[in-house]
Amino acid sequence: MLMGAREEPYLGAVLESLRDAVDVLVVNDNSGQEKSSNRRTLEESALFRKEQVEIVEAPFDGFANARNRCLENIRQRYSDKAWILVVDCDEVHGAQLPHLTREVAPALPTRVGVVDGYFVQFMQSFDYFISLDRRHNLMFRLTPEARWECDVHEQLQGLHGTRLCLPYVYYHYGYVMPNSQILDKWQQYQSLGDGSLNRDELAGADLLRMFEHEVPRCMPYSWGHPPTMKSHLQQPADAAVTLFKQMCAERLHQPVPWMVSVLRRLNYRLRVFWRALQAFPMAPRVWGTLLRMAL
Repeated sequence: MLMGAREEPYLGAVLESLRDAVDVLVVNDNSGQEKSSNRRTLEESALFRKEQVEIVEAPFDGFANARNRCLENIRQRYSDKAWILVVDCDEVHGAQLPHLTREVAPALPTRVGVVDGYFVQFMQSFDYFISLDRRHNLMFRLTPEARWECDVHEQLQGLHGTRLCLPYVYYHYGYVMPNSQILDKWQQYQSLGDGSLNRDELAGADLLRMFEHEVPRCMPYSWGHPPTMKSHLQQPADAAVTLFKQMCAERLHQPVPWMVSVLRRLNYRLRVFWRALQAFPMAPRVWGTLLRMAL
């Protein structure tokens, strides 16, 4: 996990969701601060108290180098067969994660080297999401060649073995925070060379309507949030969130957008269930666990 100076509002929920699922959490603290708010949250976590956190301190010089420092730390402690779970500070896992890491991963044949999953992409609010996206390289077996490349939107190279997509779903809340914070992050990406972000457009962004273009993609969310998110779900909405939710509600009140939303959500359910069926030949001993994940 990478942790900078910018305050991460969901970090506590992320750490709590990992407490029973990992042997060690390796964190690159590149904040340059002696005691940031993120560092305090980290040190208050159950993982830290159980001495299951390894902190790597280094100045930030790109996302790839930051992640590679974590990999080097792991290589010094574990064999090349260790499973690595990639964690972000705005991605919260649910109650199924320990089953994935403690039951399913050890049961996979050695020819499986990479595991993909799915994440719910929330937009502006805990009540709306825009997609259920496949997360590539969610977990991978450590290899001597494994290495991230690119300063921004880093890419993982040097993996071995078969890739398997499992019916595992978790939750991305990176767009459920004040738009000013999201804009700051985008500006950092642009400064690191992200060609998809235009400096002039970012400078002139309307914080109130910054995600208005996402309204046609939004669907109502009713599948539940991870237990560790309970304290966050009652946070008051700001003006941008209130306006965004109003636009989504008005659009979904129309019959055609509402029906499209229903069909898309059904498709997501079937897609995840299909992954359980596909995984059965690879992991018949834990297929019951995979089926529970899918349902």
